[in-house]
Amino acid sequence: MIYGISKVAKETNAKTVVVVSSPGATVMEWSNVVDAQLFNIFAGEQFSDAIFNIIEGKVNPSGKLPNTMPNVENE
Repeated sequence: MIYGISKVAKETNAKTVVVVSSPGATVMEWSNVVDAQLFNIFAGEQFSDAIFNIIEGKVNPSGKLPNTMPNVENE
């Protein structure tokens, strides 16, 4: 999957937005090649509507994560 995200972002002229749904920190090795990242923790029933509104520019959540997302896995 990681290879697929990097490949799409590098080989297409389209803007690439990655939506990550995870219960915690996630290694995002592809973060430097995508145009935008949306990260949500414990999405609820209105997840799809909320993400769509963000991507469409109808809302700006301007939230800050309480933790840092790693680019590489610690050894």
